[in-house]
This record gives sequence, structure tokens and C-alpha cells, in this order.
Amino acid sequence: EITWVTGVQTCALPFWLNYMYEAAQCGYEVSALERVEKFKEAKESDIERYRRLGSNGNNTSSGSGGEAPLNAFKTVTEQGVDEILHMKMLESMVDTDYPSTMVLATGDAAVAEYSSGFLRNVERALERGWKVELVAWKRSMSYAYRDKAFAKKWAGQFTIVELDDFQEELLRSEEHTSELQSP
Repeated sequence: EITWVTGVQTCALPFWLNYMYEAAQCGYEVSALERVEKFKEAKESDIERYRRLGSNGNNTSSGSGGEAPLNAFKTVTEQGVDEILHMKMLESMVDTDYPSTMVLATGDAAVAEYSSGFLRNVERALERGWKVELVAWKRSMSYAYRDKAFAKKWAGQFTIVELDDFQEELLRSEEHTSELQSP
């Protein structure tokens, strides 16, 4: 399975999704990242579920040169996707002479595996005089972005755009778009 990210330069796959092709035609950097195998520590509920299914939940072969913890299971997941976007946010801040408006399409505020996360990078942009527009679905947006102290501190600089308000238009336009486009 492939995770698609706008933010990096190349796509070595034999096909692109329409929006990737259009983004590349508009001069945006486009990237396709492959999912990676990782070991994830099992929670107590996971271990109990595996026991009920007849498995002991122990997994000791890693396929990556190391032994997995006894309470871990192998999963295939994205790696570095958020971090690439965090880096692109930081590059925009560093490579631009004067702060402008940054539009971020995510509701994620959690710390990432290899970086401090979107919320911290939004704060960095705001601290440097940038305006930030956060675009996300209401139900998938972290409450951290709605925090009263955060909203008060960054009033006039930070705006939330809820995709829910545009749901009909987004779904209608998708009806007329095919899924795959050959480059």
C-alpha cells in the first residue's frame, strides 16, 4: 500500500492519482512513500484479543535484523510522512524573507514519531509572524487547536477552516473525477 504526500519531489510508480498529476503540473513537489514494516508494542487489549483468537501474541522475528519485544506485533504503516510535511513547514519559514500565510490541511496535533508534531510547528510559524489557516474536518481536528488560551493568544493570526462547511461541493466535484491518471 502507498501513502501519497504532496511535499517531496518524485513519484516512481507507474500511475499517479489525478490530484498528484495536477499538483505536479502546477509546480508543486509530489512524492509517493511506501509503507514500511514496523513492530508496534501491543496494548493489553491487543494481547487479550490475540489470546482469544488462539495466538499467544508473541512475535520474535523482525525481518529487519533485530528481535521484536515479546509483546509486539508486526504492522505495515507509514513512516516519516508527517515529518516530511513538518520539514516543509520549517523550510517555508526559513526560506521566506517575510512571513506570509501558511495553509495546513490536517487536524493532527499529536507529537510525531520523529518530530515535535504539527501543533508545535504551527506555533513556530505563529511566533515568527506567519498567519496560519488550518483546514480540517471538524470531527478529526484536535481540540488543541480549539483551546481557548491558544485561540486568544493567536487571535488574528490563526484561523480554522472546517471542511464540513464545504462537504457538498467537495463530494459533488469528486463525482466528476476519475481515480487514476497516467503521467
